[in-house]
Amino acid sequence: MPDTTSSDTARSDITSAPANHLTWQQVAIGKADRQQRHGHASFVIWFTGLSGSGKSTLANLVLGFIQITSGQILFKGTDVALMNKAQQMEYRREVQAIFQDPYAVYNPFYRVKHIFDLVVNNFKLANSKSEARELVEDALNVVGLRGEEVLEKYP
Repeated sequence: MPDTTSSDTARSDITSAPANHLTWQQVAIGKADRQQRHGHASFVIWFTGLSGSGKSTLANLVLGFIQITSGQILFKGTDVALMNKAQQMEYRREVQAIFQDPYAVYNPFYRVKHIFDLVVNNFKLANSKSEARELVEDALNVVGLRGEEVLEKYP
């Protein structure tokens, strides 16, 4: 979703932020009933910038693909590098990436539902198959897709 502020306003917001903080735009995508079921609203954070500005490096740090050498990444006030196993599981449950290249992520031999099933099962997001299906369909609806149309297809 494009930022509706002028580039001058956006630039002044970013440059006035303390040097040790990162500024981002947060966009709510959750429905009220989803917030009640899961206890929080969903949101999306994205990184934009010129080529070579560090977007991929930042994403890799946040996702834990590369180790941070200085500074901190905090999640709910806790340094991600110092989390215990339970905290790491919560972090991984709540911080997920959507990769730009679907062919680097999805195996063309599996149906679309396979990747969703892996996430739901690994993070114990549902108590039954029907609850899992409803959760996945809700997520797809948020981005304008119908579960019954896409889940049985191949990527």
